[in-house]
Amino acid sequence: VGSEMCIRDSHKTQIVQLYLRGYQLTEIQQRTRHSAGSVKRYLRDFSHVIDLHLQGLPLEEMRMVTGCSERLIGEYIGLYKATLRDYPHAPRLQRFLETSSPPQARKRGQS
Repeated sequence: VGSEMCIRDSHKTQIVQLYLRGYQLTEIQQRTRHSAGSVKRYLRDFSHVIDLHLQGLPLEEMRMVTGCSERLIGEYIGLYKATLRDYPHAPRLQRFLETSSPPQARKRGQS
């Protein structure tokens, strides 16, 4: 996928990273040779993992809830933290944070 990616990260993490960097879904599909469905699934999994992480769920419980491996969960959390640190106002990261907040919190905030 390119030298700009960390070699140890899975292709799933690399795809999410491309998305967070502003690449369009079609560009990601072309660069990685993954289907639109796969790319969307990786983004959905990333969002779910980050949501659970922000809720403070332990790693083992995140694994059971998401079906993702501990390694992938760790990669996603690492990518989230690195993006937050290096580019905290990334529009796409903000979008993930807005959509991954628990429904109960949104309801309370709107009341």
